Amino acid sequence: MDEALVLWWDGFERAADEEDAFCSDARRPSWVPPNMGALARAVRRTSLCRLFPFTSHALLCLSDREDFWQAGLLGGQIAPAFVARTCEDGYLVHSGSAAEPHEASRVLVTHDAVVAAAQLELLLAAWPPGRTGDLASSG
Repeated sequence: MDEALVLWWDGFERAADEEDAFCSDARRPSWVPPNMGALARAVRRTSLCRLFPFTSHALLCLSDREDFWQAGLLGGQIAPAFVARTCEDGYLVHSGSAAEPHEASRVLVTHDAVVAAAQLELLLAAWPPGRTGDLASSG
């Protein structure tokens, strides 16, 4: 795996753990559950480690480029599936764009980060279109 991508995932995991610590602090009640760290590590152990993770509110999203959001760049895309998080339901895996989450279809509800990561991996097995290489050897 590319060193820049490894560093990106390392930083994402640290940020996820820090968010979890913040959200689990009883002095600061939060509607966001402290479960992003487990999800980040579970997704990283799949073939999805070839993508760049980021968060949008309580969503775990993936992109084919680290700079997809910068104006003027061509070709960067947000993956057409994501994982939302809730205290009651745990992880909600969706098919569809994180940019339009209200239009996405819920595919799975689970409290297990590994199960959520596996479902996300299935949804994104052929994404991005036209990619080459064996996913099993990408991690």
